[in-house]
Amino acid sequence: MKKMIKNNQSKTGTLIQALLLLFISSLFIVSCDKDDVGVPEIVSIRSTNPAKSDSTFQTALPGEWIVIEGKNFTGLSAIYINEKEVYVNSSYVTDGSIVLLIPADAPTLATQSDVSNTIRLVTATGEVSYDFTLMINPPSVYGISNEMAIAGDKLYITGTNFYVIDSIIFPGGVIVSSGFEVNEEATLITVTVPAGITEGGPVVVKNVFGRALSPSDFNSNNGLLCNFDDKNTYIWGSTLSSDATLYPGANGQFNILKKDDVGPSTWDWWANGMCCATGSASWMTSEEMNENIANWAVKFELYVSKPWDSGFLLVNPNSAWNYTCRYAPWFVGEERTVYQPAGWNTVTLPLSQFRLKGANGDGTATQALSIGNLINADGTASLDIVFINDTHQGIASKLLNVDFGIDNIRVVKLTR
Repeated sequence: MKKMIKNNQSKTGTLIQALLLLFISSLFIVSCDKDDVGVPEIVSIRSTNPAKSDSTFQTALPGEWIVIEGKNFTGLSAIYINEKEVYVNSSYVTDGSIVLLIPADAPTLATQSDVSNTIRLVTATGEVSYDFTLMINPPSVYGISNEMAIAGDKLYITGTNFYVIDSIIFPGGVIVSSGFEVNEEATLITVTVPAGITEGGPVVVKNVFGRALSPSDFNSNNGLLCNFDDKNTYIWGSTLSSDATLYPGANGQFNILKKDDVGPSTWDWWANGMCCATGSASWMTSEEMNENIANWAVKFELYVSKPWDSGFLLVNPNSAWNYTCRYAPWFVGEERTVYQPAGWNTVTLPLSQFRLKGANGDGTATQALSIGNLINADGTASLDIVFINDTHQGIASKLLNVDFGIDNIRVVKLTR
C-alpha cells in the first residue's frame, strides 16, 4: 500500500511539472508574438465606394466610409480623427485594414480653427498619426438680395457652407477679402458692395473648400425692359423721381407707388397712382420663346418704405388681364406677417408662376404652360405692375399705407 501511494505522488508531481512547463512556454510564446507585432503603420486611405476603391486620398467628408490600410493593427485600442475618438466596429478590423465611418459631427476647419488634420491610431504596441484633412462640402449660393446694389450698399448673400470664407469676388474681379460678416449658421453673408464695379456677372463666394457662383448676375443689364433712365419705356400710372433720399440706394430715376389710407377691397389702381405701366419692348428672341417657361422670370428691384401686410402687387403682361402673377411677400406660412426688409431687394417672378384669372381674383387659376401664353409671337410685350388691396389667400385686406419704389424691370433666364 505504501508503495502505491508513493507511485501516485510521483505521477502527480510529474503532472504539475508538465503543466508548469506548459504555462511557462505559453508565456514565452505570447511574449514572442507580442514582440513580433511592431508599431502600427498607416500606408494609405481609400474609399469603400467600389467606383473609387482604386484611388487613395488624404481628404474626405464627414459621414463617409473609409478604409485605413497599413499593418500592425492587431490590438487596436482607439482611433482619433482631429483628436476626436471615433467608434470602430471590431468586426471591421484586421491586422492590415480598418473600415470605419467618419462621424457626421467630427471636427473640421469649418467648426474648429485649430484642428490637427490627422488620423491617430493607437494599439497595444504604439501609435501612429497620418495627415488627413476632413473637408466639408463647398459653399453654395442660393441668391443675392439686390442684384443692382450700388457701391456702399449692404448686400445679403444667402446659401450654405459659408465657413472660413476668404473672399467675395464681384464682377470684373473686384475682390472683398475682409469686413464682411457671416452668421453663426454659415447661411448668410453681409457684405458692403465695393466701388469700381463696371461689369455685370455672378458674385463668387470662395473658401478653402471651394467656390460658388450666385445663380443670378449682379449689376447686369441683360433683359432690361425699363430702368426709367436710358432704357425708359415707361408710359403712365404713377410718379418718377431721382431723389435718392426717398429710397436710399437708388441709382438714377425710379418709379413710385405711393398712397396713404388705401382701404380694403380697393381695385381702382388706375385712378390713385397705384400703377407702373411700361410700353412694349423685346422680352426675348423667337427662338428663346420655345424654351421651358420655368427657366425665365420677370425681375425688378423693390423698396418697401412702409410696413406691408395687406394686398398684393399684380404683374400683368401686355395689359391683357389674362395671365398675371401675384406678389404678396407678407403672406408667409399661410399667415399674415409684416414685410419691410432693409433697402432695395430683387423680386423674382418665374414666368411659370403667371396664372389665369380665377374665381377669387386675378392670378389664382391655371398656370401658364408656355412663354407664348404671356407675350406676343415676336417676343415683345408691355408690362403693368399695379397694387390692389384685396383678399389674398383667404386673408381679408385692411387699411394700408402704400409706399413702394420700383426700378430695373427686366426679363432674364434663371439658369446659366
